[in-house]
Amino acid sequence: MSAAIEISAVCPVQNHIRLASDFSTTTTGNVNVTGMVFLLDENSFYEITCYALLSSNATTTGFILGGTAPTGSTMYLTAVSQSSANGTGDVRFTNGTTSVTMTTPANFASTTPQLAILTFIVFTGAESSSPTTGIVGSFQLTFGSETGGNVTMSAGSAMVLRKMTQAVSTAALTLQNPGLDASYSSTDRVVGPSASATITLTYLANGTWTIAGETDDAFLGTTTSGNWGTPTTAGAGSNYEVRFTVSGQVGGTVSNSAADWTPISESRKLIFSISSTGGEQTGTLTATLEVRQRGSMVVGSTDSVDLAVVADAES
Repeated sequence: MSAAIEISAVCPVQNHIRLASDFSTTTTGNVNVTGMVFLLDENSFYEITCYALLSSNATTTGFILGGTAPTGSTMYLTAVSQSSANGTGDVRFTNGTTSVTMTTPANFASTTPQLAILTFIVFTGAESSSPTTGIVGSFQLTFGSETGGNVTMSAGSAMVLRKMTQAVSTAALTLQNPGLDASYSSTDRVVGPSASATITLTYLANGTWTIAGETDDAFLGTTTSGNWGTPTTAGAGSNYEVRFTVSGQVGGTVSNSAADWTPISESRKLIFSISSTGGEQTGTLTATLEVRQRGSMVVGSTDSVDLAVVADAES
């Protein structure tokens, strides 16, 4: 791994999850809370805060709260919670710990939902799989009963993830200008009720790209395939992300699977098409194609291309 990228000072990556429905259990010990899970990137630093609304069937039943991080991660946990005990302070605090669980005192329990705030600091390790995806595993919120009585985490409980830093993975490919032609066109002229023309530009996960029209179109453009990175390697695209930016569009319809930065874990396509039920219909646009390594802000592969589609149905 190379140097880490500090992203918190500008705009940390942030995500949130809200519990859609009550989650209840009588399990003594921790079980996974359905849906309360985040995917984590390798070699990264996260701050994950949980705002949990908790209740139980008896004031003698306490809660167990915690989380599990991917293998190879280091995790610390602090928790602040209300207390239902009369005559005592209304806040309890547990010290930072490497334990994945925090057991609340029995007198915290109440049939009226109480608020607990947990903060997890997670440092993830390197992914062991090959080829890499950049994702090392999941963080999972866990919840359970202290004594075996019924406990509930109420709908509306939420987790907020802030990704503060990420290391840049060692590059598997050398990114390069993909070498498309300056322009391509696809034309369909027919005698009949309808005509359609399409151009499909595809970035594949092995580091290659292709561009083509429909089989019955007159397609113009000399270079129809190439590499956005070398050497080409199956599955390497999972460690990179692509963005197709469309500008100056006039006519036609665009389908874009990478309108914003998207991992090339599978083929990503920009499809430009037009149809006609009488007379000539034309569409034009300019597409800017960019690839960067996941976790990096530096674009390593870039190109710009003009696309035109023409459909002409004549009676």
